[in-house]
Amino acid sequence: LVRDFLARGHLTAAHQYVAQASQTTQPDLLLTVGEVRLLTGEIEEAREILTRVLARAPHVLNDVIELGVQLTDRMPEAGLACIEAVASILLLKADFAAAAQAYERLLAIQPSNLSALMCLVELCIEGGLEGDLVSAQSRLVDAYLEHDRPLEARAVAEDLATRTQEPEHIDRFRRAL
Repeated sequence: LVRDFLARGHLTAAHQYVAQASQTTQPDLLLTVGEVRLLTGEIEEAREILTRVLARAPHVLNDVIELGVQLTDRMPEAGLACIEAVASILLLKADFAAAAQAYERLLAIQPSNLSALMCLVELCIEGGLEGDLVSAQSRLVDAYLEHDRPLEARAVAEDLATRTQEPEHIDRFRRAL
């Protein structure tokens, strides 16, 4: 019923059966339950369900990424929840590069998403992804400036300029100042 109602665009009707459908072990149905929860604004409940389904059925990882990418434009918080669920599973396997790629998929659509950029920077630091770290920090500084948050921009830009000594990053630091 959840799948059927959602496919027909009857979100309210689908939501009525979400609690019962959440008890299933079928990955595809759990993924649909997670989608309904996201669409109805139940972000934390959806994140828990998506993490649970990914732990049991890692083969749906790309489906969760695609769901997040689809939702990012109209529901940024829901899209981010999908990517965070994927990243949490990938980090259990110490696959920092794949987790970073998941965030990059979201950032391709929403390049100034501060939460995603901050997570990407943390991932790159923890995973030792130095090349990706420089790019992520650069974009984070630019996003902070775009969102009128100069203090945060300055802190990241200073670190970036100090570590790289590259003229473009020194200029970014000057802009942040």
